[in-house]
Amino acid sequence: MQQILARNRRWIIATAFNYVLLITLAALNIQLAVKLAGYITILYLALTLIPVRLRGWRSFGERSDRILLQLQGQRRDFGISAAWVVILHALFAFYYYGGASVGVIDLRFYLTPAIAPGFLAEGFLLLLLITSHGYLKRRLGTSWKPLHRMIWIAVGLAVVHTFLAARSYTAENTGLAAVIILLTIIMTAVLDFIIRSRRGKETDIQKTSLAFLSLGIISAIILAVIL
Repeated sequence: MQQILARNRRWIIATAFNYVLLITLAALNIQLAVKLAGYITILYLALTLIPVRLRGWRSFGERSDRILLQLQGQRRDFGISAAWVVILHALFAFYYYGGASVGVIDLRFYLTPAIAPGFLAEGFLLLLLITSHGYLKRRLGTSWKPLHRMIWIAVGLAVVHTFLAARSYTAENTGLAAVIILLTIIMTAVLDFIIRSRRGKETDIQKTSLAFLSLGIISAIILAVIL
C-alpha cells in the first residue's frame, strides 16, 4: 500500500486539491465551477502532451530543459488528473445545464451539438484513466502505448466541444483561452511531425497521433451536424 501511495502521490494530491477547490466553488457558483473544471482539464492535457514534444526539437537552455524534463516525467500524473477533473466538469455541467438542479433530468442534454463531442471525449479520457492502472498496463503489454495515443482523439473532440460550448453556454469569448490552449496542443503535434520529417527521423508515432487527432475533429463535426 505504501508503495502504491508513493507511486501515485502526485496525482492523488493534485486531484484532492482540485476536488476541494471545485466542489467548494460549485457550492458558491456552479456555472463558474463548470468552466474552471474544463480549463483545468485542458491545462493538464497541455502539460501531458506538449513538453515531451518540445524536448525533441532543440535545447532551450539548461534551466528550461530541466523544467521540460521534469514535466515530461510527470506526464502520467497530469493525464490521470485530467481524467479525474473532467468527471467533475461533466457532473457539474449536467447538474446546471442538464436540468438536474431543478429536478428535471434530461439525458438529451448530452445529445446536443455542443455537448456530444465533449461527452465522447470524456469517455476516451476515462478509458485511458482505467487502463493507467498498473495491473491493466501489465496485461496490455506492448499495446498499452498505442492505446494511450487515443488521447489525441479526445483532443480533437474537445476542441470542437470547447468552441461550440463557449458559444452556447458561456458569455461571448469566455472560451477563447481554452480554444487557444487546445489549438496550441494541436499545433505542437503538427510541428513535431514537420520537424522530425525534415530531420529524417522516424515519424510513425507522429503520424498515428495526427490520424487520431483528425479522427476526433471529423467525428466531432459530424456529431455537431447530425444532432
